[in-house]
Amino acid sequence: MYFKNYPEIEVIEIYPNPNKLEDYFETGSCHIRINNWKLEIANISYLISKDKKIVIRQPGFTYKHNGNKKFMNSINFSNNSEIWKLISKKIITEIKTLQPELFKHGKPRTRKFNKH
Repeated sequence: MYFKNYPEIEVIEIYPNPNKLEDYFETGSCHIRINNWKLEIANISYLISKDKKIVIRQPGFTYKHNGNKKFMNSINFSNNSEIWKLISKKIITEIKTLQPELFKHGKPRTRKFNKH
């Protein structure tokens, strides 16, 4: 991966959603800054599933068109997906840093008990 101006990504704030969704351990959004590009991006949503998988979604909004729900990105990284991968990695690292007890053992473990 090669960038002429390698992006310096900084996570400014992470906002956990106080309302828990049934299928997720946690949801929320975050705000980042790409310092050398003088660009700030807000409303990047994240989901942490119950099996500790973190999903980062590009910022955008949902609207209805002809009765169907459509999602529109407010900023699009489809021309260079490597930038979005870097942003996602940085956010995931920051989330894991803020909640080390949740991620220190990797995936949840189950114990098998022998019947006596």
